[in-house]
Amino acid sequence: MFRYVETLENSLQLTIFVQKNSYEDTYQTGPEILIRSPLLKMSRWRVFLSANLRPGRIRFHSHTESWWPPGKLADALVALKRLVVPWFERWGDARILVEKVELSIERRIPLIEAVEPLSPEQEEAIQHAWPHILNSNPAVPVISYFSASVLHYLVGNKEMSIRRTEDWIRRLGPNDESERAEALNQLSALRDKPIQEFQEG
Repeated sequence: MFRYVETLENSLQLTIFVQKNSYEDTYQTGPEILIRSPLLKMSRWRVFLSANLRPGRIRFHSHTESWWPPGKLADALVALKRLVVPWFERWGDARILVEKVELSIERRIPLIEAVEPLSPEQEEAIQHAWPHILNSNPAVPVISYFSASVLHYLVGNKEMSIRRTEDWIRRLGPNDESERAEALNQLSALRDKPIQEFQEG
């Protein structure tokens, strides 16, 4: 993983990943956005959004074009260096990201589908191969509520940040003690007072 120095102190950090294919001698590379809470000194980084490089462009959904043979990997990294900053100038904008996260929560769809909707052809192919995926009603991932709480704070909506922090807490299980402590500390910081006990409901 490569990190962009300019974003190291931000709550949204830009990194570059390189991943080897487990089945053949090809590689995937692209940008990732990591997210952490600006309200907590010890907040850990979480992978928020990943994309991949195809010839001449960066996309979110993976494709056969996203995998590069070893002889082309150096060229891919040169192209990525040229494309990634304009990409992050758009997708590193908390105002855009909070809209996409809220859309994914409201519709119960993966974040990647909120930022890059499937084409009718892609939906048809998925429906044919894995009909249960498009017909299911999946639970919203816990990280979506955490991410929404951070993004709302970054755009200045403290009320929604509190609401999504509470949603984050409600969805943590009994084995998530360290994350629950993190969430409660964030809620305390947002409310400007110690949170002794969180009331469910």
